[in-house]
Amino acid sequence: MAPRIWQLGLVLILMACMLIVAFQEQRGAGEILFPATMGDSVFIRSADGTRYLIDAGNDAPALLALLAHHQPPFASGLADYLILTQSGSAWQGARVAVLQRGVQEVWFLPAVASEMAEACIDPTYRCRMFARGTTFSHDGLTLRVVADSSLRVDWAGGALLVAHGADTLEEVVTWPRTGLRVVEMPWTMPPPRALLAAIKPTHIVYRSGQKRDHPARLSYAERRIGSEFLLHRDNDGTIRMSLDNPAQVWRDAQE
Repeated sequence: MAPRIWQLGLVLILMACMLIVAFQEQRGAGEILFPATMGDSVFIRSADGTRYLIDAGNDAPALLALLAHHQPPFASGLADYLILTQSGSAWQGARVAVLQRGVQEVWFLPAVASEMAEACIDPTYRCRMFARGTTFSHDGLTLRVVADSSLRVDWAGGALLVAHGADTLEEVVTWPRTGLRVVEMPWTMPPPRALLAAIKPTHIVYRSGQKRDHPARLSYAERRIGSEFLLHRDNDGTIRMSLDNPAQVWRDAQE
């Protein structure tokens, strides 16, 4: 009997060590993911494991698999906050699937305020309306609504402007002089050169919405404002950014 107890104890200790290592590996300083799925979405995990999903894209199986893979140990649901910036299936196609698997809150930007009543009939999650200028800070992250359908995310290592499906960019807030300066925008939108020149982005992340083969309208060379890196999720796969300072950027076509 005693040997079995020792064996069980060793197994439990080994499992506990594996969980601790997995937790420490996931914790880090957090990360931002731009999933290579149909439609638009951004996943952010802060250092303490809080998860933000900005829009849900239109590829529920791929998005659910990615969220499950990045779920911290002992966390419930697939995300803590689902933030909706745009109407339409390209941004909300996987919304129902995400909500069915659990979120704490759903945030609505002004562009989708009219959809609150339809989306908030389920009492298992809380709904909040975020007007322009609303700021939310937690665990080293600051999220700010800079336009009816655009969101700015700041952390110690940089800043990100999320403009899914936008026709124009209206960001006027001062950008950090060091670290990452990332703008995410549709490939179909002509680059607003004056604004981008003022931001001096280090990276611009493009997406073609629901189309796998993006339109050719302008080449990468014609879109470049300065020396920034141009990334396209259809071509580069899932793009990862660490929230370390200094941050790092990876292209991951395997996710």
